[in-house]
Amino acid sequence: MIIIFVVALVVFGPEKLPDLARTLGKAMAEFRRITGDLRSSFDEQMRELERETAIIEAKKRHLEAEQKALAQKTASSLEPATEKDNSIGGETGKSIEAGAVPSELEAKPEPTAVVEGKERSSFDVAAPAVGEPRRDA
Repeated sequence: MIIIFVVALVVFGPEKLPDLARTLGKAMAEFRRITGDLRSSFDEQMRELERETAIIEAKKRHLEAEQKALAQKTASSLEPATEKDNSIGGETGKSIEAGAVPSELEAKPEPTAVVEGKERSSFDVAAPAVGEPRRDA
């Protein structure tokens, strides 16, 4: 340190040495201020990233829990229904196999009507067959 001071004194002279020291001190203070700002900005960004990561992890855990609950619900709905699970139209106490349709819900033949000697379903009665003239009611 002493050698540097002696060299600076010889090179710049005793008149300019105080101004040089003052300028050097201001530059060092400015450097410290800028590095402090940079460090605080970096720390703030790191905290923000950690917060975002925590939020994403919480959402991920929430979605996993929802998926697990949905999987359990789906699995339980695929199991045969029992008396306490489900009763349909007087079949209380009977086990219903997956995919089985109770007698009340089985497909019934649709009603048909006879129009001009041709049997048509209820869907066809309103619309004339292809090639027939339209009859407005």
